Amino acid sequence: MPVMIELDSNYRITSDSRQFMLQKFSGKDKKSGKDVFNSVAYSQEPTHLVKEYSRRSARASDATSLHDLVVTYQSTVKRLEKLLENVKLK
Repeated sequence: MPVMIELDSNYRITSDSRQFMLQKFSGKDKKSGKDVFNSVAYSQEPTHLVKEYSRRSARASDATSLHDLVVTYQSTVKRLEKLLENVKLK
């Protein structure tokens, strides 16, 4: 069974038999109405995709200073750490 980890409403990590993929939401399918995600990064190490997701979140932020950018990046990392803590408890 492939991995399917929702990171937020726009990103998720999935897998196939050879690699992990960072996927971004691209809209709804017109016929079925299902969510459509496109792969934007690939890696054999899921930690690489978590770092890529954090970088993308920082680049997409409304930061107007270095401080704002660092705060955005750190809050993303903390949110992912909390997500991982919840996974470990199960």
